[in-house]
Amino acid sequence: MSHTHTRRKSTYRVAGLVDTHPPGPVALFRYNEYATSVFSYVAQFVFPDFPDEFDALEHRVILKLLRMPGNALSRCLTLTLKEFFGVEPRPLIHTFLSVMSRYAMSEQPYLISLARQIAELRGDEASLHEVGRICPTGGLDSVPIIQRLFDSMSGLGAHRSVAQIWGRQFPGTSFLGVGRGVALGSCNLTLPIPNPKSKVQTEVMKVLSSHLHHVDFNVSLARKLKTTFGEMFASQVCLPSNWFDEFSLLNLL
Repeated sequence: MSHTHTRRKSTYRVAGLVDTHPPGPVALFRYNEYATSVFSYVAQFVFPDFPDEFDALEHRVILKLLRMPGNALSRCLTLTLKEFFGVEPRPLIHTFLSVMSRYAMSEQPYLISLARQIAELRGDEASLHEVGRICPTGGLDSVPIIQRLFDSMSGLGAHRSVAQIWGRQFPGTSFLGVGRGVALGSCNLTLPIPNPKSKVQTEVMKVLSSHLHHVDFNVSLARKLKTTFGEMFASQVCLPSNWFDEFSLLNLL
């Protein structure tokens, strides 16, 4: 299972959006609804081995939808366009991380039962680098699906960065909620207690989005100005320190 087919399907949908020449806000809204949603099913089980490829694809696609030259905006500015369009693109990697956590939490009792069956079948037969892992790899380089699912609940593997951001935003709290120790053979993990009222995917997306918005817009746009107009002209442009706040007020009018 991989994102090869869904990636091709998303690219096809983006091409259809580009052909309709929608205005910026409509283009981004439709991109979120039609182009990123196709990854949701596979994202429950698979995280890309090379996420940078999806970052690059996403960057090109968004600028193409906005009818802007390639690399016209930095990666950071491309993902934080809400102040300008009223909507911003949903980052693919954020979607992959949040969807997997949501699915794993919804199936946690079954996954724990399955992991214990694997531990019972494996017994003490494990290579040194597999000690502490849920499932034997069989000598393959890829991470087993069940291992990724447990990583998405315990804040390990690809989800380690999410857990770190979570810890900074909610000091003293466990990743995804109140945690408890779970023994899975030779592996002991701290897993969050499932809460039917908790919207895991939304919570993870909010945490990642808020981290993205910690960027200093003044600095990012100043760099953009310098790149676009050249150092000589950019150095002559002076803006008041609160110019971005004043600009933001225009969106409320």
